[in-house]
Amino acid sequence: MAPRFSFLLILVAVALRAAAGVRLYGLLVNTSLTTVDTTSFEMDFISGGIAGQLPSPCVSDIDLKNNIFYTIMITNDTEYEVSLVGISLQDGATTATILLPFTAYAVDLCDVDQATGDVLVIGKETNTQHFETMYRVDPATSTVIKVAELDMEFATPCSALDTKNGVEVVVGIYNQSTITAGYSAKTGEELWRTTEGCVDTMVYNPVTGLIYGVAIGDYEFDLYSIDGSTGVTTFIGVVQPGAFTWMYFLSALDPQTNTLYCLMKQHPLYFDLVGISLADATVTSTTRACINTAREPPCPLTLDLMA
Repeated sequence: MAPRFSFLLILVAVALRAAAGVRLYGLLVNTSLTTVDTTSFEMDFISGGIAGQLPSPCVSDIDLKNNIFYTIMITNDTEYEVSLVGISLQDGATTATILLPFTAYAVDLCDVDQATGDVLVIGKETNTQHFETMYRVDPATSTVIKVAELDMEFATPCSALDTKNGVEVVVGIYNQSTITAGYSAKTGEELWRTTEGCVDTMVYNPVTGLIYGVAIGDYEFDLYSIDGSTGVTTFIGVVQPGAFTWMYFLSALDPQTNTLYCLMKQHPLYFDLVGISLADATVTSTTRACINTAREPPCPLTLDLMA
């Protein structure tokens, strides 16, 4: 089965805060690396592509210390092989291609442990009876170590690693109910789970030590914070009530301005890149972005910001 979208874009924001705005890195379906400006959505290509194709939905995260963007790709479409791929944010060169024991075209998760440079990946193993499995990958040695089996499954790619407390927080389905759960990033032990305030996007803020996310409802988009150490979820506010009709399942957080960026729709023909205050959920900026994933400029499937 081929990916649903013919032209995909993965955006990774970096702290190049020129007057024009925050600069983003983007990876197209042909895996060419490009930059994108948050205030104009203009793109500037950096390099050519790498071998592989992007599944849908896509996941990604950044190693902030080494300036490496990680994503999970299908690197052998004939054998349906899935790999963790690292790409340099400086020159677009491939830094790692590490085979994972995951089923192609399933929902996978990918979060960088900023303390060690390891990458936590969670996905559905090939030929297995249980739901999802967590692995820790060391890109420097290409070591893939099984951490734990999780008793849930994923419908959307929603996760974040609380680096301060070493807790991987995920949203999944258990007994036909949506739950949020926290797992030890080292042992995979479940530390807590809750059904309160389950969000559809999730990103960690290293300044506040909290995770932030937006829950998508019927024409209502609620902003929450999550304490990764305890699972306590706090409602912050509704994002401009009545203004938006839909949003992509993605977000990026700028800890320097306390802003969450999301792709949201208030016009029937296109999406806007919307800046949301983490303090009270007010909209701080709106930039016309894209129509869909197939028309230029294409909409991204993930957002990540390098603070």
